[in-house]
Amino acid sequence: MKLVLVLAALLLFTKGFAQFEQPKLLFREDWTQLPPFEHVSQADVLNPDLIQKLYGPGQDSIKKRHHYTDADPYYIFTGFCPGNWALTLTHKKYNANLTGNATIRCRMMNSGFRALHILVKLADGKWLVSDLSEGSSSVWQVHDFIIKDIRWSALDINTISEGN
Repeated sequence: MKLVLVLAALLLFTKGFAQFEQPKLLFREDWTQLPPFEHVSQADVLNPDLIQKLYGPGQDSIKKRHHYTDADPYYIFTGFCPGNWALTLTHKKYNANLTGNATIRCRMMNSGFRALHILVKLADGKWLVSDLSEGSSSVWQVHDFIIKDIRWSALDINTISEGN
């Protein structure tokens, strides 16, 4: 009897999802496999439609690395950054529509006292930082940031610090 109730509830639950529209993919970045795996630059960006920029006092210590196994992706390493930093990716042709069910998906493995926050630059040039973040993990993980669930604060892009 319980199983029938659970299945009925599951059918009702999934029926509602038929109207759920998945957001369209704006871009994806996997990083090039070019050595020397040191200071990250535009040459490390695999997607030709993206522009990479670095910000903040720790920007000169942002590196691209790899563990030399096929299972591990090429990734951005910031473990030696002496200060706050930001790395942004901007599409050359399109702006993102962050309404409705917009989602940002990140693959990451954070360690130490680190957390990944989402940054956005508005059409008027103002920068915002998400209150939600993803912290430490001992394994690679995928995290979805659901835009409508985020509260935003002003960001000083030069110091990478929260504003008013």
